[in-house]
Amino acid sequence: MRAEKAVEFFELIAQAAHNEVLAIVAQALSTLLYHVIAARPPMPHRADIASARADIVVQLRSRDAEAVVAAMNRYARIVRPG
Repeated sequence: MRAEKAVEFFELIAQAAHNEVLAIVAQALSTLLYHVIAARPPMPHRADIASARADIVVQLRSRDAEAVVAAMNRYARIVRPG
């Protein structure tokens, strides 16, 4: 379930961009991401991940590219193993 939700989140962002090239790249990366996440043991719900995803959406809606990059970087630091 965790893998599916993570993949779905980023696929929705790619679809919202209305950019066919981005959608194709996102689909390929989603397949890879799904297999990487699915291979890990299940994790309980983490509020910090949900909050980071919500922040990404807020920043995307603001159309502030630097804020989007910062939000994505925060998300990456949270989910990065190790």
